[in-house]
Amino acid sequence: GRKISGAIATEVEETLRAATADEGAAAAAQSGRLLRGLSADGVDVVELAGAVALPSIAAPAPAETASTGTSRSTGQDRTKAAKQQAQATKQPTQPRLRAVREAPRPATPSALERARAAFTEAEEYAREAVEDALRYEQELEETKALASELAAAAHSLRKQLEQTELDLKSARRRQELLAAHAQQAARAADRARRKEDLARERVLRLGNTPG
Repeated sequence: GRKISGAIATEVEETLRAATADEGAAAAAQSGRLLRGLSADGVDVVELAGAVALPSIAAPAPAETASTGTSRSTGQDRTKAAKQQAQATKQPTQPRLRAVREAPRPATPSALERARAAFTEAEEYAREAVEDALRYEQELEETKALASELAAAAHSLRKQLEQTELDLKSARRRQELLAAHAQQAARAADRARRKEDLARERVLRLGNTPG
């Protein structure tokens, strides 16, 4: 009840054809001990080496039937069958794992198919390269514009820095000048306070002197 693959179905079909065309293949199939599929080309004897498990136990040969007064199997066919049976008897029993047919190799692609595949790959690579070039070009233009803006801003800041440094020098000179004036004013105020004190004392002294 299990489904079989297309490869197994083909192998079974080839085995049935071989059993129909060759008596040795038919005997091997009737033995129920096939380890691998059989195939016949219609000319040569079917190769049975390693195809039957326990080849010493041969399946009974098909019975001869009479048709229109002649035997179905000729002496030559019987000789071939005997040779095949002897050859199968000499062959050692093969493990079942080795009797499994290898999976068919994938067909090698033609030169045209390979060329088409290479063209498709090259076309895809060229498309990606063009997209990358356009993207980098756009990013380059954006970076140039940003660099111009930053250069203008830097130039403006340098001008402002120069003016600020000039203003700072001027403020420092004024600070020094005002500091000198403040020091002189403080000294003058101190002298004025001392004069004021002397004048007050003189007034008090003269006021207390009797006339």
